[in-house]
Amino acid sequence: MILRTRLLISFSFISLLIVLIFGTVAYRITTESTHNNETRVILSYAKSKANELRSILGNLKPTEQSPFILSDNGNSLNYYIVLNSSNDLVAHSPFNNDITEFLNRFGMQKRTKKKPSGALTLNDQKYLWGMAEIPETGNSLILMHQVNDQAALKKIVSVRLIITGAIVFWVAIWGALIVSSIISKRIRKKNAELLHQSLHDSLTELPNRTLLIERLQQAVNYCRQEGKTLALITLSLSRVKEINDTLGHKSGDILLRKIAPRLQDTLCEPDTIARLSGGEFAILLSNIKLENLTVVANKIITAFEAPFTIGALDIQTGVTLGIAIFPDHSHEPDILSRLSEVALHQAKEKGREFIVYTQDSDPHTIDRLTLMAELRYAIEYNGLDLYYQPQIDIASKQVVGVEALVRWHHRERGFIPPDEFIPKAEQVGLIKPLTTWVLEEAIQQLKLWNKQGINLQIAINISQRSLPGRQLATQISDLLDRINIRSCHLELEITESAIMTETESSLTTMHDLKELGVGLSIDDFGTGFSSLSYLKELPIDTLKIDKSFVMSMLSNNDDAVIVRSIIELAHNMGRAVVAEGVESLEMLEKLELLQCDIAQGYYMAKPMPAHELEKWLSESEWGKNGIIDMEQQCDKRLQNKMRKTAS
Repeated sequence: MILRTRLLISFSFISLLIVLIFGTVAYRITTESTHNNETRVILSYAKSKANELRSILGNLKPTEQSPFILSDNGNSLNYYIVLNSSNDLVAHSPFNNDITEFLNRFGMQKRTKKKPSGALTLNDQKYLWGMAEIPETGNSLILMHQVNDQAALKKIVSVRLIITGAIVFWVAIWGALIVSSIISKRIRKKNAELLHQSLHDSLTELPNRTLLIERLQQAVNYCRQEGKTLALITLSLSRVKEINDTLGHKSGDILLRKIAPRLQDTLCEPDTIARLSGGEFAILLSNIKLENLTVVANKIITAFEAPFTIGALDIQTGVTLGIAIFPDHSHEPDILSRLSEVALHQAKEKGREFIVYTQDSDPHTIDRLTLMAELRYAIEYNGLDLYYQPQIDIASKQVVGVEALVRWHHRERGFIPPDEFIPKAEQVGLIKPLTTWVLEEAIQQLKLWNKQGINLQIAINISQRSLPGRQLATQISDLLDRINIRSCHLELEITESAIMTETESSLTTMHDLKELGVGLSIDDFGTGFSSLSYLKELPIDTLKIDKSFVMSMLSNNDDAVIVRSIIELAHNMGRAVVAEGVESLEMLEKLELLQCDIAQGYYMAKPMPAHELEKWLSESEWGKNGIIDMEQQCDKRLQNKMRKTAS
């Protein structure tokens, strides 16, 4: 509309300019044309008048020719001048202007143009003239006509101007409308193309993230009004990078363009299939029943088991799905999109084909982000506590060591269990500073106990994220040197899964720690997937049986068999065995019967702060049995190591 208005105004101005130019030109042309016509008439009339004057001038006496005054015959606009062959004035009619000046200008014009007719202006008055020879006299007649009929001329011009102006203006208006219509169509087409490009993926022509969110908002509004359920599935295609690297990006692009048709063939009219980035796609399903969601997910997964044909090759690929649901998870489209991607990443980490979002698996909720910020603060400003749970030598019933367990008493949330904040710390990258704090605090406490004559071994759990690389061994070596504690007082507990992650790097770190003299233990043994051939290569001292087996071994024969097998395996490989989760005398007696080495659990003592442990050592039955002096154990280990080196 703005374009059309501007074009109309522009064309109106142009048409007005054209009319003005045309009027000026038309006036000049009309004037010239009129004068030319009148000049021809005057010339003809002059010739006629010359014949009339022949008899008059022929009868003049010589004395009467100086000059003779002619009658104007009643026409006040016509004037006559008679010249002889020498261009002297012979006769003239009454003249309203300076006849001498006229003759001078006439002579000049006559010599210049050499025409029998013309026009000249004298004292702002315009005259048209025509010249004819008077027969048999040797004289010439000049007929002059005074031009005064400008009004008629202007009328003629104005009529033409009005007609021409109307035509030009009509053409201009329609021209503006036609041009504006053509331009508007082109602009609308171009805008539509740009809008399409901004809302669609250029490779697959599928909706992009922006259009997905827009349609998701519409679907959410509809489902909210109708009380229906909506599912957003984020799909990740596997092997895209491998295909690009092996066959080239052209083949990868062909594969990506084949995704939407396969999904459309698989699903019953999905609301939207969008490409998010790389090999990630999104599927919007409104009005879906929750009980059918698993069926739909499996249907998609099954559809991608069939290979894609690219050229002469059949390419096998697979998919992983993350699912978020309205209204269960969120009412906001942006949040639903993020939650489905969180579920997708969780599915990839856990090796699952699909996962429906759960808040427990999301490390990025506002509450979790706040909690992690508070954990960072607690680590930096000593807001955590270390508790210690005693470990008992089953044969002698003496205390052999303790396990250091981190505890967090939040000033507002109260006690936060370790299994709630430690996994989150691993997800957000806080596990290394947390491990550093625990090591520092535990080794400092060892130093204090040594000064009191309490020579214990302290066990500390190490996360799988801290194990790869050689930084851990260097960090522990520096701590032990700075605090002046013998390395044999320290034992590190590492889970099977941590060892199996980046095995070569983990094994290198374990050997470095073993060289320092630090004890190594496999924690929660029996729950992982380490092979016996790999187990024998590990430089470990102890296997720690997972408490799930220990706690149920009295009621479950299979668990009892597992516990006995682990003990026998460890002893045959020259390793000690620790059983955690001992909560009754019957469990302890069973472990003693199976010749387990060390017991740890609530039956002996719960985890407690350092000052309570000191009290427990002096007052409890276990503490009164004595403490196995770790300094003596260290000396024995050193002697054994020296004998092995010498041999």
